[in-house]
Amino acid sequence: MKFNPNLCDDVDVKQGLQGVIQSVELTQNCLSVIIEQGFLNNHDLSNYPIMCDLIEYFTQNKDYIKGEFSHESFKWLYNLIQLSMYSSLIEYENIILRNKFKN
Repeated sequence: MKFNPNLCDDVDVKQGLQGVIQSVELTQNCLSVIIEQGFLNNHDLSNYPIMCDLIEYFTQNKDYIKGEFSHESFKWLYNLIQLSMYSSLIEYENIILRNKFKN
């Protein structure tokens, strides 16, 4: 996910917002495949999309990546991803509102 809410004109903001929405939808679809079962059927987070890209930035401890505490890592990463997407959408909304009242 790459978000860039520091855009100036309305065209860039609208195009950027479309990209953010597409990224959020893609991310939500990837995560929904994992959480639909209600549990992790594999304790190795490196097997899950998005999680495999992020987990090693936060820990090198194999128990949190592939072991007994991987469910804790999953919960924290899942919440971090959700909050990041929410924060980015709020930033875009603020930019759009500022531009709207400027004109």
